[in-house]
This record gives sequence, C-alpha cells and structure tokens, in this order.
Amino acid sequence: MPDLTPREAGLRLLALDRDYLWQVGQACIRRPQATVWPMLCTLQHLALINYEGRKYLERFDPGQLPAVPSLEGDAVRASRHANKLFLDTDRYVDGVAEHYGLISKQHHHVFFADARGRLGRLLDWLRDDLGVVRYRQHLIGTTHTVHYNSGLPPEAFGPAAAMGQRMHEMARGMAAFAQPDPDSVAEGTACWLDLVDEHEVESSDAKSWKLYESVFAGNVPANMAAALISVQAACSTAELLTGETPRLPGGSWPVAVLKLRYITLFQVLDSLKRLAEVHGMALPGPEFFSPEVQEVLSPGGRALRNTLVHYGVIIPRVTSLPADRPLFGLVELLMGGLKYDELCAMVDELLRDSSEFLRGWSGIH
Repeated sequence: MPDLTPREAGLRLLALDRDYLWQVGQACIRRPQATVWPMLCTLQHLALINYEGRKYLERFDPGQLPAVPSLEGDAVRASRHANKLFLDTDRYVDGVAEHYGLISKQHHHVFFADARGRLGRLLDWLRDDLGVVRYRQHLIGTTHTVHYNSGLPPEAFGPAAAMGQRMHEMARGMAAFAQPDPDSVAEGTACWLDLVDEHEVESSDAKSWKLYESVFAGNVPANMAAALISVQAACSTAELLTGETPRLPGGSWPVAVLKLRYITLFQVLDSLKRLAEVHGMALPGPEFFSPEVQEVLSPGGRALRNTLVHYGVIIPRVTSLPADRPLFGLVELLMGGLKYDELCAMVDELLRDSSEFLRGWSGIH
C-alpha cells in the first residue's frame, strides 16, 4: 500500500469521520426511541466533525462538499466549540458559567412563566425544572448541558415542538455531510448507538437550584456548578457511551472513536488545568496531573489533538505517512514513539480516572 501525503492522510481521516456520522444516523433510524438521549448528549461530537470537516473540504477538496448546505450554521459552530469546555476562546471559564446561567434562567422561565405572587413563588421553588440523564447509573447530561452543547442560544428554548424542529434542522444539515466508507467494514467500524443498553438510560427530574447548591460541597456558585457538571458529563459520555463500541482485534479502538475519546479527554484535562492554574480553584484529592496526564497535555499530545480536530497534518520534515499503520503512524510521530494501541489503553485509563475524580468532586453520580 503506497504512502500518503499529509493532505491525503487528512482526507482519509475525514472520510472515516464521515462514515462515523453515517453510522450514527443509521443507528438512530434503527433504534429511534433508544437513541434519543444518548444522541442528544453527544450532539457536539457530530457538530465537531461537520464544522471542521466542511472547512477542510472547502480548502482542499471542495468537490466533495454535499449539495445540501449545513443548516443552523451558527448553532453548529457554537456546538463544535462546546467540545472545548472551559477552553472555548469565545467564552473561557467565566463566560461558560455565565452562559449556563442564561440557559438556566430561560428554562426556568419557560417552565414556570405563570408563577405570580407569594404562592406562585412558593410553588416555583418546589417544582422541578431540570432533567438529569444517566447511563449505567452515572450522569451523562442534563437538559442544561444538552442545550449548551447544541449551540442554540438560550432564548431558543421554548415550546418542545419549536425546539425539536430547530434541532431536527441541525441534524438534517449534519446528516447531509455523512458518507458511508467502503473500507469501514474492513476497519471494524461499528456504532456504539447500536449497542447502548436502553434499559440503562435513565432520566429524572430535579430542582436546578437545589442540585446546583448541593454539588461540589456547596463551594461554587450555581452557574459555575452547572458548568463544572458539563465537564463531568463530557467525560462520562466519552467513557461510557463511545466505550460501547466493539474493539478492533488487539483491543484498540476504530480511529473515529479514539478521536472523540482523545479529544474529550484532552479538553477535560486542559480545562481542569486552567481552573487550577488560572482561576486558582483547588482540585480535591491526590495530585491530579500525573505523568500520563502531562503526556496528553504535552506539545506532542496537543499536536495530535489539533490534527484530529482540524485534519491538517503539519509535522516538520514529514512528507509522507504509512497508509497501513493505525492513524498513519501519527501517534508514534507526535507522542515520542507511543504506539496506537498503547494510546488507546492510556486514554481508557485516564477517562476512567478522570470520571471517577469528577464524580467524587461533584458528589453526583
């Protein structure tokens, strides 16, 4: 098999991601009821592929762009940036927390718009206004995190039919970008949505004010608590949902799945590092930033993250990449000789450890 140029490798990575989008869409068709919450809790993953993939094709292969334009383009861009957690350059930490405050206020207003007077305020205080979603008894999202990750502005939340229509339009735009890959069977690609146990998906109602006051030992404001829960949800989603994907021979993950797991892990770790170093937030428990964590956040680990996000393979003095190596040998090149299956194992371990750390810190499972 001939080697690939960096541009060819980027296009091949994108082809695997477009196949992943196609697999997700097919699973949603096959299991429409079972996949609703898992799909909503990972909408930002699909937006990442859609937004960055379109940008890459516009630059290097515009002939592959689908005829149907991406709908709700601003929302798709915002949803793509939701993957950054506290590293979103449009908001950073304080901005993310403030945005969650706006979402919380809008949701509460829509649910209880008719509350008036002293009795109304009392009933308002007693009623539930937050949905909490768990998979295998661990939190993977709330109605607030789903709204934030959709990229839709706070004021978009209203009657269920209208909200559903806008999200449906987003899904249509992203589905138009999906494309089955003829090589996917050989690579063992399968969608975790086909294998999620619908009996392990649970949703319950809660009072947002009460939940946000009780988590993180009550030591952070409600808006920050909501934002921190989104970090926990992102980590658990990557750990538990994408972790349902069948492994390849040898125990590693298909490339598109490793990509989403690695990017999420990187953003979780980098967000926690920013909280500790820039905002002075004390992280509880033993030393969090282990040598393995430092390896992910190293310049090589960041370069791998950037390549997986943007598809651009930019490595000094590298003009060709082996087509027959997992991820075209990029892991070994960028991360000091670490092998692809070793990276898969390290990501698995760090996602588990980070999820447990965040659950212990927040006090919510």
